[in-house]
Parts: sequence; C-alpha cells; structure tokens
Amino acid sequence: MEEWKNTFFSQTRDENVIKGSYTSNGKKIDVRPLHKLINEILMPSGTITNQAMLDSHLKSIQNSFCFQELSKIIHKICYQLSCKCSRGGDENSTTVALSKTLLPYSWEAKIVLALAAFTIIYGESLVMADQTNWLAKSIKLLKLLPDKWKLSKIQTLIHAMVKMTNKILDVNDWQPDQNISTYVQTVVESIVVCTSYIIGLDDEYTEDEFSKLMETVDGMNAHLGQLLDEMNEMTDGNCKLTIDENAIRSTHTPDGKKVKVRPLHKLINEMLTASVTSTVEGASQDQGALDSQLKFLKNSSEECLEELTETLDKICCELSCQCSKGEDANSKTVALFKMLSQYSWEVKMVLALAAFSIIYGESSLMANRTNPLADSIKLLKQVPEKSKLSKIRSLIDAMVKVTNTIVKVVEVDESPPENMSTHIETTVSWTVGSIIICMSQIIGLDDEYTEDELSKLTKKVEGMNTYLSQELDTWCQTEKYKGKSEEDKKKLGEVKRKVEEVKRMPKKEATRKPKEEIIEEKVKRMAKEDKKKVEEATRKADEKKRVIQMLQNIQADNDNGAILDSITLPENKEQVSSTLRESGLESSNLIIGIDFSASNRKKGQRSFNYQSLHDLSGSPNPYQQAIDIIGNTLAPFTKDNKIHSYGFGDASTKGDDVFSFHSDLTPCQGFEEVLTCYRKIAQKVYFDGPTCFAPIIEAAIDIVENSGGQHHVLVIIADDSIRQSKEIDSIVTASEYALSIVYVGVGDGPWDEMKGLADKIHGRKFDNFQFVNFYDIMKRYENPSEKEAAFSLVSTMKIPMQYKASKEHGFLGRTTGRPTKVVPRTPSFLLQ
Repeated sequence: MEEWKNTFFSQTRDENVIKGSYTSNGKKIDVRPLHKLINEILMPSGTITNQAMLDSHLKSIQNSFCFQELSKIIHKICYQLSCKCSRGGDENSTTVALSKTLLPYSWEAKIVLALAAFTIIYGESLVMADQTNWLAKSIKLLKLLPDKWKLSKIQTLIHAMVKMTNKILDVNDWQPDQNISTYVQTVVESIVVCTSYIIGLDDEYTEDEFSKLMETVDGMNAHLGQLLDEMNEMTDGNCKLTIDENAIRSTHTPDGKKVKVRPLHKLINEMLTASVTSTVEGASQDQGALDSQLKFLKNSSEECLEELTETLDKICCELSCQCSKGEDANSKTVALFKMLSQYSWEVKMVLALAAFSIIYGESSLMANRTNPLADSIKLLKQVPEKSKLSKIRSLIDAMVKVTNTIVKVVEVDESPPENMSTHIETTVSWTVGSIIICMSQIIGLDDEYTEDELSKLTKKVEGMNTYLSQELDTWCQTEKYKGKSEEDKKKLGEVKRKVEEVKRMPKKEATRKPKEEIIEEKVKRMAKEDKKKVEEATRKADEKKRVIQMLQNIQADNDNGAILDSITLPENKEQVSSTLRESGLESSNLIIGIDFSASNRKKGQRSFNYQSLHDLSGSPNPYQQAIDIIGNTLAPFTKDNKIHSYGFGDASTKGDDVFSFHSDLTPCQGFEEVLTCYRKIAQKVYFDGPTCFAPIIEAAIDIVENSGGQHHVLVIIADDSIRQSKEIDSIVTASEYALSIVYVGVGDGPWDEMKGLADKIHGRKFDNFQFVNFYDIMKRYENPSEKEAAFSLVSTMKIPMQYKASKEHGFLGRTTGRPTKVVPRTPSFLLQ
C-alpha cells in the first residue's frame, strides 16, 4: 500500500487534520439510492436504459428519506466546491474545508455526498457543452466553462473515482469505518482536482500530474479489489445458492418482545450434533445417561417450548410446504423470513434451525427403522436413505456452529457494533437459505444438489462463521467492550451479594391464611379496583363537562394554545364530535373551499419539508389532512352527507370567482369523495392568483339561502391572510345567515394579521369567524391521535356557540330572497 499511497498527494495531504474532522453523530443514513443515481450519471454503461425507467428511479429517490434529508447538504457542498476551487487554494485546504462541512456523517456517507455534489457540477458543464444556441454559448463564455473535448480528458479519472467509491462501500459493509478513511480522502481530493479543472480558474494540470493521480487512484482500486477478493474467499465458495439480502432485510419488522431461546438452542445442539446422531444411528451409549440428559433439557426448556410450540409447528409446516414447491431457494427463503418478521435475528435463526431439527430428526428415525410399517411410510413419503442424509451432515454441522456463534455474540452484547450486526443479518440470511437446501434434499422434490455444490455451500457458511468469530474476538478486546464487561461484573456481584443477604436472613415459618381471610382480601381488592374505575369515569365525565362549558362560553379573542393548555384533550375525533353535540350543535352541513394560488408552491419550506403545500408524492399534505380531520368530525351532523366543494385562486378563477369540484356543479358525497376529487384536481389545476376569499364566502351564503336557511359550516383552507375590505364585508354579510366560517391557515404564514382578526371585524350580528393555524396546532403534539384531536377541537370549538346564535337571531330556517351572486365555474381541466 505504501508504494502508491503518496505518489500524488504526498506534499499536500494532512491526514490527521482530515481524520480529526470525523465526529459522527451516530445517525445511520441510507445513501445507497443516491449512490445508484450517481453511478447511472457518471458511468458509461448504466442499468437504466429508457426514460420510463429513469423517471421511476428519480421518483423513488425523491420520495426517499435519504433525498429529503440530504438535498440541502449536497447543495451546500456544491457551492463550497465551486467557491474554494475558484480561489486557487490547494487541494488539501479545500478537502479539509469539505470535511468540516461533512463533519457529522460516516465515511461512506461523506464520499457519496461529495461525489453527488461533483456530479451536479460536472453534469451541468456537460449539459452546457452540448448546447449550441446563443444563450448557452453566452453562459459558457461568461463562466469560462470547458469544451466537450476538455471534459473528456478527465472522464477516465471520473470513472476510476466511481469504481473506487463502489469498492469502498462494498468493503465498508464488512470493515469498520476507520479502515476506509484514507480511500475516502483520496476520492474527495480527486473530486477537488477535477472541479478545479472544470472551473478552469486554477493553473491547468499537466498530463504528468494527471498520470500520477491516476496511478494513485488505480493503486488504491487494486488494493481494495484484493481486500474484496480476500473477503469473497473467506465467505463465498461460488455456491449455487443465491440470496437476496435486501428482500430479506425488508421483511424485518421486530415487535421488540424478548423471546427466551437459550434452552431451545441447547436442545437443538444436542439433537443435531454428532454424538446424538451417532446414537440414533446405532452407536452404543449408556441409555440411562441419555435419559438423564434429555430430562434435564426438557425441564430447562419447558417454559420456552410452551411459548414457542405453536410457532415451531407453523414453521415446520411452512418449511415442508415451501420446499415442496417448484420455486427457487431464494423465494422460499424470503417467504420463511416473512413468517419470522417480528423476531430478532438470533431468534429467527434458532427457530428456523429448531423446525429443521424436527424434520431432520423424524427422517433420521425413519431411515433407521426396518419394520414393514416403517418401510411402507418411507416409500410413500419418499424418505431419503441414510446415505443421502449423510451428504448434508457437514452442512448441518456448519449451520449448528454458526448458530452457536450468533447466539454467543448476543449473549456477550445484546446490541453489538453496527458492522457485527450487519454480518449477523447476512449470516442468518444465508444459513436459513442453507436450511432450505437441506430440506429440499430431504424431501427430494427439488433438483438435487451435487456433493460439490453442497461442499461449496458448506464452505461459505463455515467462512461466515470464521469471520463472525474473528469479529467477536476483536470486539471482546476493545476498551469499549471491556468497560461494559466490568460494569456487568459489578452488577452481577451486587446481585450475588443481595442473594447472600437474603439467605442469611432468619426464615419465617410458613403460615397458611384462613380461607375466609383470603376471600375477604379478594373482595377488598375488587372493591378497590371498582372504586378506581368509578373515579376514572367520574374524572373523564367532569373533564368533558368542563370542555362543554368552555365551548358554550367561548369568546372571540380566546387563544387556541391557551385553551389546549387548560384542558385534557379528547381521546380522538369521535369524542370531539360527541362533545360538540352535547354542547348544543344539532345539525350542520359542510362547505369546503380550497386555495389553488401559486404561492402554495413556496409556502411549505418550514412547515412541509420544502415541498409545495399541494404535493401528492408522499405523506398526506396539509390540505388533505385538514379535509380528513374536519370531515370526520362534522360528518355525524350532516343529514344527507353532501359537501359542496370549491376551488379558487387558480388561473380560471383568479381572485374573482370559484370553481366546483364537479363539472355538473353537484356536491361531493362525503369527505372521502372530496379527497378523491381534490387529488385529481391538484394534479391538473393551473396555480395562479391572486388569493381573494370574498367569492367563496358569497358562494357559501348562496348555498345557505337556497337550502332554506339550514346551518352550514364553511371551511376555507388557504396559505394567505385576509386583507381586502371586500373580504371583511363578506364576513359581515355572512353574519346575517346561519353560517359559520372556519379559516384554516396552512403553510409558513406569516399569520400575524390573522391573530385577533375576529375582534377587529365590526358590525356583525354574531361572532361567525374562527382562524386556526394548522402548523402551530399540529407541531404541539407527537402522537398522531393527539394531533388530530387537538386540530379537530380547535377548528370546531366555536360552532356550537355560533349555531346557538343563529337560532336566537332567527336565522335557522329563514330565507331572505337574496338573488344568487356567485355561479361556480367549470374549468376546462375538469372536462378532460
């Protein structure tokens, strides 16, 4: 390694400074999707061959957690690379500066993020180099961008950097992070060199300097290749079996429940190790000693077996069923892992091996019986002969040994280092796959593996066991483990000391309580429990009464946050509906107004992860959430479940009109249909503006008038404040009708103008307006049910009081003869 390590960077590299910049925050970030995209862009032969495949891959990356979290840091590195390289600084200082930006990330994340930033710079230059129009030529001239022939001079180096990154990530799957730091530094410094060359403000590198750099990268690539070859030799015998580890890992959804499998593991060892097998096959052994051993195992495993018997039966059936199918071994392995999804990795391994030991043991017993009944069963079930079972003996021994190592790792430390955890996942995947192969040999319905193929598979499992054992030995020598070990010893010593103290205490005479006393205690305990239940029910009833009183006496200037702080939240939206009914709300219909102005595209930076507020690519957006929660809450009060739904602020309505969600102007049937129509519209609508709320309020007044004065709730969901005088005038006019207005503000705001707006609107017959800051309410709580209950309560809390005011003013059931003022439009996109 020393031969090539310093051929190019010997005079500039300060490895200690760069290594000192590594202070990982321990957060695991999956950079594989991003790494795959980089490969597709920078390498000449990618796996994506058409536009549809590219679109699909880009969408999956955009929706991933990786992309959302890392896009900002990639842009920051881009700017830093461009800035540093344009100042003419040396490669080492620029690399150190980048390392500080990448401070909290692991080594493999550093290299992928740096390469992603370079990909943007290189890709933009390549795109511009291909353009021939006057605008592109002007930009190339002003930015001094290189021509295509100049960019081609560094393509070989770029391909070498990508290949080296691929190998670094492969090696990192098996080795601790610190072992790859030198390689990462080399790639990052090569990126700096290439960026300086592209920007062209630095002295141009000579052919000799590029040759030395290529020599360095090629040397490191060769060394990484040797490391990978050594790992493959240790863990791979080019066996016939292939395992999709990613598919298996995706099935892993542990429920966190601890399962005792140590006694079961010990029993499996006794069943499958050579000593017991030789006894089954007829070797002489003291029967009394064997009976004693089995009795001990039964007693120690009884509790564990009772808990796991049903699971083991299911796994046995699944194993037999899967291995009797004509599918490949990988598909069968993945199917078995789906069944074991809730268990930890070592428990999966022990359970799978336990189920196999039952099937293998039954086959061994049948193979050694010679009476007519056994011969008939063997013929009907096609039970293999002893010679065939002996072919898989070495593989079984390897599976038992690797299971012992996995169990030992977990016994040493329930939370082993990350690299060991990854190795355990891989080892369990391949060992369970080996169980499938052994089952196929026993059942005999699959293509039979040759002795050479079984030998290669055995070699692979043995290699994994050797590697995991080495990792365990290395871990046990570290200071971190020794510290934990000493702490465990102290705890164990403390437990032993307390046990000895208990033993030295004088024993009390065992006295049996009279039956009458036992019954009396049981009655008292039941009475106490009943009292607690009554007290809890009374507390909930009192709290509900307090919430109802609050809703009945709520004032216009009440602060939403203060209200939530002063009460115990209802448990869910349904309880909010019940509270509204008990507060005096008898019936009401729902009207929805959605803002489709262009400002929605940029108002989600703080509140919606830099996405458009109407984004439909991931989790429900703020509009969908608000419709769902309010719709669920008010649905019990609607008589016919019809919801008039409108949009405004788009190119067809601007600030002057509204459009209906249905082309025939009919209402939606339930809030579920509102959500369905919204999704279709949000994908086709032309966002525009300005935002004006007067038309939607006037349209709602028309609906109330045409319904014969039935009470309605207008829910306006928008990203802007009410400012115009005609909007205020519409709210005042609406106070002469049985209409409540709930304004839900979504996005970043600002919402200062909306706070206390209800107090500033004069001339109303009653307080008919309520403003709710969606983001402020939702961010107060972590639990989704609490979020929904809080928003549901705050957005509807004035409605009972408003309903009562409409009644007292005689607005319910009254019509004024007002002519219809707003006729909703039917935009062209609804007719497509």
